[in-house]
Amino acid sequence: MSVLMSACGYNGNRKKQQQAPAATDNTDSNASEQHYATWDGSRRFQFTRKGSDEVLIKEETNGEVYLMKRVKTASGERYVADDGYSFWIKGDSFMFLKDEDIILKGQRVEQKGGAVSFKQSLHKEDIEFHLEATKADYHHRLVVRTQGLAARDYNESFDIMGYRVIDALLADLNSDNSPELLIITQSDGSGSYGELLAFSVNNLRSMSQVYVAPIVDHPAAEGYMGHDEFVVEENVLKRRFPVYLPDDANALPTGGTRQITYRLEEGEAMRKLVIANYEDL
Repeated sequence: MSVLMSACGYNGNRKKQQQAPAATDNTDSNASEQHYATWDGSRRFQFTRKGSDEVLIKEETNGEVYLMKRVKTASGERYVADDGYSFWIKGDSFMFLKDEDIILKGQRVEQKGGAVSFKQSLHKEDIEFHLEATKADYHHRLVVRTQGLAARDYNESFDIMGYRVIDALLADLNSDNSPELLIITQSDGSGSYGELLAFSVNNLRSMSQVYVAPIVDHPAAEGYMGHDEFVVEENVLKRRFPVYLPDDANALPTGGTRQITYRLEEGEAMRKLVIANYEDL
């Protein structure tokens, strides 16, 4: 599926990164907030000035935040965190480094407001679930909020790469009188591959994300080429899709329909949705 990452709060100097391309010179030093993205758009950074020589760098795709201070450099502006991570701006280009090793490269991007691509409110057991997705430059940003949980309401945002939200369902998949929230996404392009972003309410008090077992490498994936349908029947989650034979065209599957049934299980770190069984209808 797409890259789905929760945008968390500030936790001091943090770690985590990977790779992309290069640069020139002369930065708009007056802008208090700027936005940067890797060349492929998979990683995005928010640059916020906190003073004349101090900035907060937030990686928007995973919520990591770095407090950095400006250091002298021969060209551009370079900001360094205590743990050795640094953000170096040259003109409209940037580099993200660990010590002197370049991890990522990219360019400054315009931050657009983004049109609302999905909006839905659901309720069950006196709990309200509010979902809103907006289209950003390279992804959809989904905000998930609750109202009515006894201990702590949920309010998180997720960046969805290559997919868009198309529907949401509520069900009590483990019969504990607390609902599960199932957000259905669909890939961009002709394949229309479906995926789930799932959450489970804990004794009506709080809500946690659920791990969803991928269909890839499971025997049920033989002949799978997207066009999924997710339904809840008697509090059981089912996934149906056409089965493609080797010579089938994308618009004309001839292998019938397959149905996967999921089961919600307890896990060490979080609950998980696993494939319980499947059958050809």
